[in-house]
Amino acid sequence: IVPNISLHTFVTPDDPMFDKQWALNKVGAQVAWEFTEGQKDVIVAVIDTGIDWKHEDLKDRIWQNKAEIPNNGIDDDQNGYVDDVRGWDFFANDANPHDDTSDRNPGHGTHCAGIVGASSQNAIGVAGMAPKVSLMPIRFLGADGSGNLMSGIKAIDYAIANGAQVISASWGAAAPRAQAKPLI
Repeated sequence: IVPNISLHTFVTPDDPMFDKQWALNKVGAQVAWEFTEGQKDVIVAVIDTGIDWKHEDLKDRIWQNKAEIPNNGIDDDQNGYVDDVRGWDFFANDANPHDDTSDRNPGHGTHCAGIVGASSQNAIGVAGMAPKVSLMPIRFLGADGSGNLMSGIKAIDYAIANGAQVISASWGAAAPRAQAKPLI
């Protein structure tokens, strides 16, 4: 004999491309969403080619540095980065970490950001694994998809110093372990 319990369906996003996202099913995202879809105060730094923060599935998830006043040319929060309202670009060394696309980079950073935190239940595009988190755009890879180790390290340091609890770093190098030691 067991108690009679309530049963219900899993959350199924109304995003039109959801049924093509085989990986979400494979990792059991719908089961996880019954517990949490993430929270806005959880900051995930996407350290990559940048993020298209105007993208319809990402624009509501983009982290904002509230201690920085936009476009005033002053480092308001005194973190060493002027006007870093939406993160930082360590490739161009400026406050514009927007995804710089090309034939070699069709938007890798934006794609990775979507996997992590694309808005769901908005009848647009796809659903992210954690569709309620905040995404911190950090660029250190150029339009050709390449960058350098020291910029990558600075990007990681920036993410940590500015409150990121999770870092998405979908990149690597064919280098001996000793040469990549600053990452370890």
